[in-house]
Amino acid sequence: MSSSTPLQEVVCCLGQPVAGNPTQYMMEQALAAAGLDWRYLTCEVPPDKLADAMRGLRALGFKGANFTIPHKVAVIEHLDSLSPAAELMGAVNCMNRVDGKLIGENTDGKGFFNRCARFAIRRGCRLRFSGPEARPGQSQSSWRLTALVTLRS
Repeated sequence: MSSSTPLQEVVCCLGQPVAGNPTQYMMEQALAAAGLDWRYLTCEVPPDKLADAMRGLRALGFKGANFTIPHKVAVIEHLDSLSPAAELMGAVNCMNRVDGKLIGENTDGKGFFNRCARFAIRRGCRLRFSGPEARPGQSQSSWRLTALVTLRS
């Protein structure tokens, strides 16, 4: 795919170790499928270099980043704000640049919750959610709930 814009957006994965991490391949395929002429980099960043790496992302105008071990908690102090999910989890696995600000997000909890719910439903379990935040139409990132799983014999 040739670039139709003078500068391509760049996103990355920061972690240690990242050798063998499949994220770059998956993201490049997803970006191409979405018609985005972006680049995805995988960067080995030791914990003592995270602050430098974040200053670099900010200075170079990276559009976003994924964070893996050991940076999911430590990166918070280098971001401008957090989504409700990231605040609730106390960890960040994704960052998006919005109007020049670096916004932390956490998609781990949503993915885990959705996978558990599908697993339980396929096995004939009934799920009941309680708590004021467990209303239909609420963003999953704001859910604080207790799940009661009833198994059928």
